[in-house]
Amino acid sequence: STKKILIKYQNSIGELYYDDAIDIHIETIDGIEKVVFGWKITQFATMVSGVLMIQIMIYSYNDDGYTFNYVFNTKIKEKMIFNGLNNR
Repeated sequence: STKKILIKYQNSIGELYYDDAIDIHIETIDGIEKVVFGWKITQFATMVSGVLMIQIMIYSYNDDGYTFNYVFNTKIKEKMIFNGLNNR
């Protein structure tokens, strides 16, 4: 099976984007195994000031590439993007 982690985010004017997680690995922290990954934040996440909504999507699908073994989504988290050099 193939496993994938996506970062789904939507800016304050409703534009929706998806980025692949990077550097995915398992770490044991305080005796608990945890999935650790990074997100290379692109200009699409910060180009509009206002609320940025972020959700992590973890899924695994069979070798056919179409049938999901499981799907896990986090709750949506909101972060404020302030005016800056990258805003339109």
